[in-house]
Amino acid sequence: MAPNKTLSASAADYYSFSSEDIGVVSVAADPGKPECSVNDPNANDAGSAKPNELKRELSGMHLNFIAIGGTIGTGFFLGTGTALVNAGPGGCLISYIFVGTVLWSVMVCMGEMATYIPTAGAFSAYATRFVDPSLGFAVGWLYWFSCELF
Repeated sequence: MAPNKTLSASAADYYSFSSEDIGVVSVAADPGKPECSVNDPNANDAGSAKPNELKRELSGMHLNFIAIGGTIGTGFFLGTGTALVNAGPGGCLISYIFVGTVLWSVMVCMGEMATYIPTAGAFSAYATRFVDPSLGFAVGWLYWFSCELF
């Protein structure tokens, strides 16, 4: 199949691909615009990778969404019920804004430190470097202890 093959935008043509025709499909909703095109999955923009080889194509936006989904996810939804009963909706809103601001500040600071001086160690290495070796030691053990406890 050619890299950009023009197809009609009908549903019958949309669902009549063979196994070798599967690729990225974009369909124009307006009849006056160009018809849909299929990009060949074996066509390679970089030219160096093999067709079935994995490519590292995550952007910063993808990583941000993965991080947000991982941190908010379970804890947010499991803790919301108890917090609503104890504090009410206003108290929940105020506490989420406060804690979110603190967490955002910590993550921005960690990002700045990681950009300024990249290290292969954990975040306790930044406490050792920027504050004191004893604080880095304490942060490392407290992090281990909290992971083991919870």
